[in-house]
Amino acid sequence: MFPAHKRRLSLAAVLLAGTALSACATSEDAANAAPATPSAEEVRAQAITNLKNSPVPDEPMSRAAYWAQRTELEPDDVTVAVQFAKALRGIGSNERAVEFLEERLVKQPGEPNLLAEYGKSLIAIGRADKALPALMQAQQLLPDDWTVLVAMGVAYDQMRDYANARRAYEMALALSPDNPSILNNLGLSYLMAGDKANAAKYLMAAAQAPGADARVRANLALVSDRGGTATAKAAPPSVDRPASPAPAEAPPTPKAKPTAEAEPQATDAPRTMATESGSAGLRGTN
Repeated sequence: MFPAHKRRLSLAAVLLAGTALSACATSEDAANAAPATPSAEEVRAQAITNLKNSPVPDEPMSRAAYWAQRTELEPDDVTVAVQFAKALRGIGSNERAVEFLEERLVKQPGEPNLLAEYGKSLIAIGRADKALPALMQAQQLLPDDWTVLVAMGVAYDQMRDYANARRAYEMALALSPDNPSILNNLGLSYLMAGDKANAAKYLMAAAQAPGADARVRANLALVSDRGGTATAKAAPPSVDRPASPAPAEAPPTPKAKPTAEAEPQATDAPRTMATESGSAGLRGTN
């Protein structure tokens, strides 16, 4: 038998050796273990980061695909939802944009940016009557957003309520003076109402405003080259989007009173409905 103190030393040596062996085994297991699998939330967060770090495509279909991915990954983000709806409008999927926004508004009722985009999407499918209530609600919540007022003007023009259309455009101009998109639409509103003098005035101002594109200059040709009152020559219309012909005036009937005005003719000249990222073409409807 070992003395008591030697027995204690031997026991301590065994414990130390066991601890050392255990540490070696633990280190070896850790080295051989497979890497931890990222959680679903980590994968989602990384995918969002990758998309945010990627440039938004310019090509319409690619842009729509980009925002579709963002929408799937960020289902509660209002900005992403609005951009996806705009991208859908950009590829002509106006009905799908309306459906998507209706689904979102069920989850987020009264959200002003969703309401504004919903109204614009309804206008794109010719539902001005349904668009106006949404746009009016959005305008109350976003009083400084001139694009909402422009959309209201387009809606009123679709309904041939030219007086209210002009009021909406004028309110938009108060927020964004000399904006060529607003001036263009205001001029076309006067033209649709048969007032060529004021149409020429505002279309001329639109064509001369900074940022005016070929469509705006082409619209000026409707009144400057076809018997209107504008005297300045318009820039040549774009070959990609030629100017539409001037609306024909209804011939008077034999029994019409001299002072009676012909029914205003709608024009299919290019209109603009401004969005956050610029102006999207919107054709006038009859």
